[in-house]
Amino acid sequence: MTLYGHIFLMKGLVFLLYGVMIFYCTVCPVDRAWSKEADYDRILLDPIVVSPGRSPVPSSRIAGQVEVFTAEDLHGLPARNLAEALNYMPGVDIQNNGPFGQATAVSIRGSNSRQVLVMVDGIPFNTQLSGQANLSRIPLENVAQVEVIKGGDSSAWGSSLGGVINVITKPPGTGPKPHGRLTTSFAQFAAAKNSLELDGKAGAAGYSAFGSFLHADGHLADSRTQEIKNFTKVKYDFNPSTDISASFGYSGAQLRYGPTNAGRIFDQPYISRYGAVELKTDTMEHRVSTAYKYNDQDITTDTYNSSTGARVSSTVSHNFYQGLSFNDVYEWHSDRTLTMGMDFDWHALKSSNYLTKAQGQCAVALCQFGLGGGGLGFYSGAAL
Repeated sequence: MTLYGHIFLMKGLVFLLYGVMIFYCTVCPVDRAWSKEADYDRILLDPIVVSPGRSPVPSSRIAGQVEVFTAEDLHGLPARNLAEALNYMPGVDIQNNGPFGQATAVSIRGSNSRQVLVMVDGIPFNTQLSGQANLSRIPLENVAQVEVIKGGDSSAWGSSLGGVINVITKPPGTGPKPHGRLTTSFAQFAAAKNSLELDGKAGAAGYSAFGSFLHADGHLADSRTQEIKNFTKVKYDFNPSTDISASFGYSGAQLRYGPTNAGRIFDQPYISRYGAVELKTDTMEHRVSTAYKYNDQDITTDTYNSSTGARVSSTVSHNFYQGLSFNDVYEWHSDRTLTMGMDFDWHALKSSNYLTKAQGQCAVALCQFGLGGGGLGFYSGAAL
């Protein structure tokens, strides 16, 4: 076929496509209108943001800057864990302190990693030893939403000058039939990951469970990673307005990498056990919640001489946190909220770097007023 023949064929295809579009717009107006309406509704839906006011508020009513990643957003990212996913959020910088599976440091708008508070369902993950939180310990598969608070609004959560990263896990199942998913993935360096998800509801009790196992060899001669994560959440409805929920998670790993250029091999096993029990009551005007939370983290770092195999140094630390919180959200006129609450936190640190055990307690009372409507939002509060 000549060049003119190709041009004639392309013109014919263009006219054919125009004809199909005109036919669709004139003969099928109902379907076209329904499609526009569906797209319009989809655009107007706002993700629910919990962090700024400690109660569910549409993002259009938040005066501060809050970035949100939903489960769909996370699924579409080429990320293996939460740390890699947050690298795609503007203003958030993730620093890797070693190969895959090693500790990560997070910074928001250039802040120090100690100034960024990381929470999972309100449970702090920052350790007392370094003040940082390792995002690689948080399973990405059971995350429903990640909220990143930047600026002055983060001060509502206490010691979080740089910002707050609040991870909200997926809710328990609602269907009477159990649903599950088994996933297997492979990658270079003999990396393999198997994960299992299960959720459902039996009577008034909904449940969800997740578990995964990962094994990978590093790019160095004596490197490997073995990681186990699991998470379980149960919710029981006493009546349409009152429920109690409990969630428990475990993250453990055996990390080894080396030899480095300095002739060292590092062993870094860690274990993190965390959970929460929360009682909620939702009436016409009040949303009252009481929660107990804990996080128990064991971190070990052993350094060996790659030539002799002798241990050069060892650091063992045990971080324990437990807290009790109470919140009462009063809402009237559908656009005004008054949040009052109390937080009681208790921290303990035992490390081989220190001779004695360190402990600390903290009690915070908070009051916050919110006004939103017409696309505008105003929030003011105080914490003592």
